[in-house]
Amino acid sequence: AEYGSLVPVFGFGETDLWDQVDNPEGSLVRNIQDKMKKVITFTLPLINGRGVFQYGYGLLPRRRQIHVVVGVPIDLPKIANPTVEDIDKYHAEYMESLEKLFHKHKNDFSIDRIRDIEFKE
Repeated sequence: AEYGSLVPVFGFGETDLWDQVDNPEGSLVRNIQDKMKKVITFTLPLINGRGVFQYGYGLLPRRRQIHVVVGVPIDLPKIANPTVEDIDKYHAEYMESLEKLFHKHKNDFSIDRIRDIEFKE
């Protein structure tokens, strides 16, 4: 019997909500981010959006449209003790579905894109 579903969902326009402060290799921002990553295993981008009473800078997202598309659910079986292989299988299936969803809708909602979808480890 099915246990649940993974549903691929992609929001076109999310990267337009904030700008990221430049952080080239060797910069102060990058050095701080790299040190944070060693300690807490992830890093936070330094972002700029809009403020409450002005729109030039701040931490609130900019007012931009986001187009959300939803893919076909991936049904998951109930597995009492999933192995790494089980997890990898469904993760790969989800990532493939997400990539297909992007390519299916990219010319409708991301005409001015600079690049296509890219997954990083």
